[in-house]
Amino acid sequence: MVLKRRMIVYAVLIAVFSVSASGSTLIRFKSSLTMKIFGDRLAEWYTQENPSVRFDLEAEQPANNFSAMAKGQTDIVQSSRQVLHSEAQVLREAQGKDYVELQVATEVAGIAVSKINPVRELSLYDLRQVFSGKVNNWKQVGGQDAPIRIYGRDDTSGVRQFLEEEFMGDQSMTSNISKFPTNARMWQAMAVDPNSIGFGTFEMDAQENVRFLGIKPSTSGQSVAPTDETIRSKRYKLTRPLYFYFAGVPTGDVERFVEWVLSPKGQLVVESQGYYPLTSSEREAGTRALSGK
Repeated sequence: MVLKRRMIVYAVLIAVFSVSASGSTLIRFKSSLTMKIFGDRLAEWYTQENPSVRFDLEAEQPANNFSAMAKGQTDIVQSSRQVLHSEAQVLREAQGKDYVELQVATEVAGIAVSKINPVRELSLYDLRQVFSGKVNNWKQVGGQDAPIRIYGRDDTSGVRQFLEEEFMGDQSMTSNISKFPTNARMWQAMAVDPNSIGFGTFEMDAQENVRFLGIKPSTSGQSVAPTDETIRSKRYKLTRPLYFYFAGVPTGDVERFVEWVLSPKGQLVVESQGYYPLTSSEREAGTRALSGK
């Protein structure tokens, strides 16, 4: 189902993009390392419709990207974290401008187990204990007496970094993780391993033999499973916004590109890369930011 849905999204993308007149405009684009492929795909699809625009996209650490913007060396910073106060102050001192922040997508981490595993929820504390390797038997978190085997996405996905930065606290993930290049391959492997637990990008139509766990903010808290409603209402906690940043309100070709990213066409690319597209209210907020309001 995952592969079929992804193929449908790509087919729609191909159908809605067309080639137009030629020319030459360069948009300089700095991206965080884990978002580079996403930026590449946005640029690729946009230039199919707008061949007069070229992109110079480089990936570095966020601090270097924001520094480059303060120096006037980039038009867009693509970031999985918000700009720091100190970074905003550097831009203000260098250019007399404030950063304009624009959410372009939502990253959602899903924690899955085999459907025959009786565990249906974990607290964030238990999740940290499992992923750090401190808890290595399902019996310790309400399951059967069996070893826990951890599956996860490889470095082509930002999910592991997302979980480490946002939810692991002062603990690090164990090195004993079986890594996979795609969600689909990981779900397939987990489906035949009743003792597996895996982290990847949440997908509504994931492999039918795995189940996404509900996540509790605390041991006594209410479990919230990832669904369209809980993600959009932000009740499911394993989510983070992904941003574009600009030195002041963007204009010209940069503005037109960003408007396209917020459009249904651009959001199809968001979905094709495994991210969650923006809600209508988030897209409206982006439109207001582009207008300077």
